[in-house]
Amino acid sequence: MGENLLLAIRGSTGLFVRRGVTNPPNFVFKDDEDPKKKTVRTFAYSYSGQYFAYCDSQKTVILEVATGREVISEALPRTTNIAFSPRDRICVTYEPYVIYGARANGDTSVRQPQPNLRFWSLVDGRLLTTLVANKSASWRPQWTDDESTAIRLSGSELHIYKNNNFDRFESKLVLKNVESYEISPGQTNQHLCCYIPGSGGKPAVVQLRRFDEKASLVGNKTFFKCDRVMMKWNAKGTAALVMSITDVDAANKSYYGESTLYLMTTSGDSCLVSLDKQGPVYGVEWNPNGKEFTVCYGFMPARICTYNLKGEVTWDLGASHMNELHYNRFGNILLVAGFGNLAAGRMDFYNVNEKKLIISINVPNCTQFSWAPDGQHFVTAQTAPRLRFDNGYRIWHYTGKLISEERYVDKDELWQVLWRPLPSDALTKFKIPELTAEQKAQAGLIVQAKTADGSASVAVASGAVAKKTGYIPPHLRKANGAGALKPAGATAAVKPSISETEKKIRNIQKKIDEIDKLKAKLEAGEVLQKNQLAKMEKRDEFIAELEALKIS
Repeated sequence: MGENLLLAIRGSTGLFVRRGVTNPPNFVFKDDEDPKKKTVRTFAYSYSGQYFAYCDSQKTVILEVATGREVISEALPRTTNIAFSPRDRICVTYEPYVIYGARANGDTSVRQPQPNLRFWSLVDGRLLTTLVANKSASWRPQWTDDESTAIRLSGSELHIYKNNNFDRFESKLVLKNVESYEISPGQTNQHLCCYIPGSGGKPAVVQLRRFDEKASLVGNKTFFKCDRVMMKWNAKGTAALVMSITDVDAANKSYYGESTLYLMTTSGDSCLVSLDKQGPVYGVEWNPNGKEFTVCYGFMPARICTYNLKGEVTWDLGASHMNELHYNRFGNILLVAGFGNLAAGRMDFYNVNEKKLIISINVPNCTQFSWAPDGQHFVTAQTAPRLRFDNGYRIWHYTGKLISEERYVDKDELWQVLWRPLPSDALTKFKIPELTAEQKAQAGLIVQAKTADGSASVAVASGAVAKKTGYIPPHLRKANGAGALKPAGATAAVKPSISETEKKIRNIQKKIDEIDKLKAKLEAGEVLQKNQLAKMEKRDEFIAELEALKIS
């Protein structure tokens, strides 16, 4: 099961690549030399999974996954980021932008930065060219899907290269103060989303342009309150989601600032995505089919809704304490999860086609989630530096069944896990059957439980998480179970009702019992207060009243 899946793992113990999803792990690559001498700072798979690249603080290496052959191995210890072109012809490595060398006394010459962006040919392992990228946020070049054209941001200019020739750009698009851009996917009719921050009283702008010689403007959206934006294209390249974000909420209602979501299409239409609950937008994800997207938004409990390309709600998943969304590769399963500060780690898996819940499990303290390329398995991980305790990773099936688990003990740390991508022709879409009661019982984390006779403890699955009932305050959760949360399917005990006469009898009997206790204290020589002595004088009255109620 899942033998074609490869998972790369890096941490304080080294770099590993495992094949398959079951225990014990079958490692097909190990670089576990003394981690104090060389620490793997970054790694990446190419788009098709043909190549794997990493930097171990001594050298930068690119391997061919199928054979293990080193395509490139260079003494580049400072590489922090690696990117591949869509058809795996080019690899780009990036180092932090610095200027080396100290000025000598009286030296007024201008120091030049060292080239920190390198383009490598994966066909023959050659270094094609080196360039300077002075912004860490925009170093990554972008390609069209057929690799015929590439774009790189340099200052306020978008340099356009043809046919992977990076010695000199063929043309450029000048947009004053442009900060970021996203090119649409697809083989033809590409478009470009560009973000220009506001300055000098001018609002921020997101421009949608055709990616042609004239770069003609298709859409233009201005934002008067915006510190940064998030831009996401759908898989077909026909629509883009643009979210404007302010770091500080002017109304002081939210710690997360303010978020506004817009939908822009290549036909020139744009609309505000209607979010009917105040609060931040925690997550927004396109379905891989490119026809719909899901948004998680609003003050907790957050609301989760799916929208079509007209910005209309097509599926309301209700409100819950969630903050992350993840579609699998085929778009037929949607995970809605509560990670990070929501330490319970609730994970709800939905059948998108039938719009119903498959199963719910809890995975506390999860800091990283990733679907496997087969769309059926996924990995959860507790990683440093977000968490420096209980580090490790788990491999699951979408039915909630835990398949494999690796824990890091003592001071060992896990930093990152990454699935190897697989081409589309290597995968087939699957049907999602209704889960049986036995499958739901096998879901969730493995916990220790005692056997029926109590003689030993065994490892069992915690089971699917039942839907929560209403909140019950702690003072009502009695030790005998009255008022406590009941498991799903349990029937509440029905208390018999009592008449008003019975209530009066109980109250009077309670007063008589209290008087008898006071009488015992008095006989024991204890000094009583005046109100207690006055209460004792009413004993005969209470007894007479009690007898009258019993007769009636």
